[in-house]
Amino acid sequence: MRSLTFLVGISALALAVSPPAQEPDVLRRAAAILGVNAIKTLEFKASGVNFTVGQNFTPKDPWPPVTVKSYRALINYESGGMRLELLREMGATMPRGGGVPFFGELPQIQMVSRDYAWNAPVPVAPPVGAGPATPCTIPEAGGTSWAGPGGSSEPAPAPESQVECMLTLWAIPQGFIKTAIANKATTKKLANGTGVSFTIGGKYNMTGIINAQNQLASVRTWIGQSIMGDMPDRD
Repeated sequence: MRSLTFLVGISALALAVSPPAQEPDVLRRAAAILGVNAIKTLEFKASGVNFTVGQNFTPKDPWPPVTVKSYRALINYESGGMRLELLREMGATMPRGGGVPFFGELPQIQMVSRDYAWNAPVPVAPPVGAGPATPCTIPEAGGTSWAGPGGSSEPAPAPESQVECMLTLWAIPQGFIKTAIANKATTKKLANGTGVSFTIGGKYNMTGIINAQNQLASVRTWIGQSIMGDMPDRD
């Protein structure tokens, strides 16, 4: 199961934080450092590389890399929603291996709100031959359309993306601490800090480690992936 169990029941999360007296001290201290109780919205911007899962040319090769020119995540913890904007770029030669082929720039927008996920149309036509993959959607599942002439201006439902998008939202440090408190997480002393674990939707397990400085050092969960099967997805 891919380490990020994104699939259903996330809307059942109780976002109300338990009274401080009922929270483990380690969670209270981590929440204070991150300012969790005061945070309602977050915005992340980044660039880098992502990889086509399970599509390496040989078992010894890495997954095919794709340049991410820009990444933007807009998160609202009050509504349990997130908007992901991704601009990927492929050069003149694709890396060896599988994956949906495209050349040039490929904009992608995906949104999630509790039980629902959908792909939003993009304002610029994708390059010829570009596949419809979106941030939380496997390539073969469908994706972003073009809102220009001849394209569709309507958002497209993406139920297969809801779990992974929602678990991404709650795997971010502030989201993890909020959800751990709301779901009465258990804690356990470890050699490298304190282990924190809880279950979402009665089915999906999330674990994390808070270090000696009361900082969230790692988060892990699991999700099923169409090629790799069950695999870890976040660390």
